[in-house]
Order: sequence, then C-alpha cells, then structure tokens
Amino acid sequence: YTLSLHDALPILEQHRDHLGKFVPVPVRRLLAEHPEAPDMVRRERDVSVMFVDIQGYTRMSERLGKEVVEHLVDTYFSSFAEEIWQRQGEIVETAGDGFMAVFENPTHESLAAQAAVALQARTAELNTKHESEFPTVVVNIGIKSGPALVGLSKLGGKTDERWAYTVHGPTTNLAARIADYATGGQTLISETTANELAGKFKMQDRGPGEFKGVSRAVRLFEIEVPTDASTPGAAIASEED
Repeated sequence: YTLSLHDALPILEQHRDHLGKFVPVPVRRLLAEHPEAPDMVRRERDVSVMFVDIQGYTRMSERLGKEVVEHLVDTYFSSFAEEIWQRQGEIVETAGDGFMAVFENPTHESLAAQAAVALQARTAELNTKHESEFPTVVVNIGIKSGPALVGLSKLGGKTDERWAYTVHGPTTNLAARIADYATGGQTLISETTANELAGKFKMQDRGPGEFKGVSRAVRLFEIEVPTDASTPGAAIASEED
C-alpha cells in the first residue's frame, strides 16, 4: 500500500511536530538554514550560561518519595521553562535537581538576568499555590557570561552515533560552580555579567568566591528580586525602572 503525496504530507507534518519537541530551537535553526548539510561545527560565541538547582533535593527525595518529587520537579521546571523560552534562552541539559540554560541573543546578559528574576518570582508563586501539597522549594541560580564553544557534538561509536547540542568551556564550568556556591534562594552572577547589568538591576556585591579548579577568586554579585516580583512580567519591569 502506497500513500499519495497528498495523504502523506499530514502524517509527515505530524511526525515533524512531534520530533520538534525533542530538538532544541538552535538545532532547528541550523537545519532550517542548511537543510542539505547542517552546520555541525561548534563555534565560540559570547553567551550567558545559567545553572538552576533546587536546594536540599536529596533530603527532599528521601522524605517525600519518588512520585511526589517527580511531580514537584515537573510542576516547577515546566513553569521555569516558559520563562526561559520567553527570553530566547534554551535549556540544553537537565538533571534531577536542576538544569542548564544558555542565552545567545546579543542582549544575553540582560535576558538571563530577567529570566532569573522571573524564576525566583515563579518559585514564590508556586510555593504559595502548592503549600499544602509540597514543602517550600528554594531555588539557587548561578550565571556567568563570556565566550563558550556552542554547537553540535557527535556522540557514538562504530555502530551508531547521535548529535547533541552542547555548550562547553570555562564559562559553563564557572556558571555551575557559582550555582553550587549560591544558597538560600540566591541568584549569583559573575563580575563580567554584573558589569553589563549596571544600572538595570539592583545588585549586592558579595565579594570574592573561591572555587575548585579556578586559580583566582571570582567576585560575585547577587541580583535582588523585587518584593513586587510576584508575576513573570516583573522581571522585565525591574530592568526598565
């Protein structure tokens, strides 16, 4: 049995839509720009990398059980993803208690900071909404801006191979370290990021941070979440004030 082109197109479009959910937006962009031979080369780009972690995840998992914790993470991270995508960011890596997002837009520092404020506002909102269902969730965020190798990496051996969208380099490593350093719901950023955000966000100088594998101390700043940031739009408003 052979389908006509007219009958096959809706099926192909349906498969494309389903597969699109698993393909990062930057990869879709590469395929659209170079359908015959996608650009597989990783290139150095100036980006902002954000790591987001739930504080006390291991203890929470032991106390609540697998199903409850999975529901909690799905609830919070689904809401967080909306804020990341609205600001042209892309989630490129996930773990049980956190994820990494990258912002490549020319105004990536500002967009990453907006997203961070929005994520903290969403956390407070969801904590109130689900106070009878989940324990209070505390989210720590680390952001570092700078050059990184961004693009597709080939994984596999002789029998099979896959391509993954990756972000590599010291900028990524330091963003992860900063997120680990943050505590109590902090959003910490590097000095290079803070310099680009001067006058746009309220920040507190938290002094130097010492990190394993980093030869020099890194000066850190904490982005203050506005007390009225109870809605996602407050993140944008805070920059415009």
